[in-house]
Amino acid sequence: MQLRQMKYSMIVLFLLVMMSLAVGQSGVTFMTPDAFTWYRTLARPTWTPPDYVFPVVWTVAYLAIAISAWLVWREKKENYGWALSAWFLQLILNGLWTPLFFGYHQIRWSFVLMVFYAAMALLTTVLFYKHHKLAGFLMTLYLGWIIFAGALNYFFWQLN
Repeated sequence: MQLRQMKYSMIVLFLLVMMSLAVGQSGVTFMTPDAFTWYRTLARPTWTPPDYVFPVVWTVAYLAIAISAWLVWREKKENYGWALSAWFLQLILNGLWTPLFFGYHQIRWSFVLMVFYAAMALLTTVLFYKHHKLAGFLMTLYLGWIIFAGALNYFFWQLN
């Protein structure tokens, strides 16, 4: 790979990482003291992780999906644009969840959104596997976390 191509590739990786992290960071605006107070009053499943786990896991997840998108972009196999479009859509759905859950306290509707979000992440995972095995694997890890988060969301809804 030529130096110019490598620089361009690193810029694309940087932009994908920043885009992913920006989605996560945008949700922080809804993590107000009132939102935390409301969240702490909710009945929760016994297997709910401690609060400090979520930002760590989500940060790693956002980095993983950015790398996965970059790997697919770099391969540029046939129809890679569709795979990246699915990735962008699942990222948008991801970004809508926090405002719905924490900002508007819509536990049921955030779960409904989570179902669509998980379905889009599954589609993205399948498409990514066709383009790059490691990209698919990274998306599989992310999908596992989404399913776990969706299960938590479901039980929050049922318990509250």
